[in-house]
Amino acid sequence: MLEDSSTFKEQVPMMMTFLKNLPQPVCLVAHNGDRFDFPLLVRHLEDAGTDVQELPDVVCADSFLAFKATVPMRSFKLSNIYTRVCSAYPPSTHSAEQDSQMLMDIVHKMDSPGLVQWLSVQAKPLSFFKCPPEQFCSRFRRRV
Repeated sequence: MLEDSSTFKEQVPMMMTFLKNLPQPVCLVAHNGDRFDFPLLVRHLEDAGTDVQELPDVVCADSFLAFKATVPMRSFKLSNIYTRVCSAYPPSTHSAEQDSQMLMDIVHKMDSPGLVQWLSVQAKPLSFFKCPPEQFCSRFRRRV
């Protein structure tokens, strides 16, 4: 899918401009983001020569943890939450864009001040996810 696309490093200046021009603070939300998306983003930004300390008003919140704290369910898979909250089957494709759309649909449908409050209190600065390469690698090793 990305064969003819520009590299992440080539896109960083545009992404930085986008983030800096949004009303501050900016909260990035990802499902299971604390364990995957946020450390990966920081690592790629740093590999591209960006110091994440330059983005003090960019914070991150993990929707998996938010739903776990605010929604009484047994399974916190994004597709299960989507089915329950939106009363619809989730799309059959699994992509970052589709996951983002499902997450937005869930949050809009819930319209929960408790969820928004939890996200705002629990959000961590992007720089929180900066870690040494060996720690980064160990986060993504398969657990046997």
